Amino acid sequence: MNRSTFHYQQHRHPSNRELRRILLADTIKELHAASRGTYGTRRIQASLFHDRGLIVNKKLVRRIMNEECISGLPLHRKGGET
Repeated sequence: MNRSTFHYQQHRHPSNRELRRILLADTIKELHAASRGTYGTRRIQASLFHDRGLIVNKKLVRRIMNEECISGLPLHRKGGET
């Protein structure tokens, strides 16, 4: 990596996308905690729209929830048991 590229990346400001994602992560954690850990991706997305007026893709909500290691109830079964 070039020295100029390294220094640019060290001192650059976060982009609008990064800022939005950070704010969404905080909001999602707040909604999940308020639901006592029961809300999953679909309910979080619905709460973001109805309560906060935010239109967010369900894939983005799922990705942020996976990064933050939070999930709704019931937990996924492992091994394909029925």
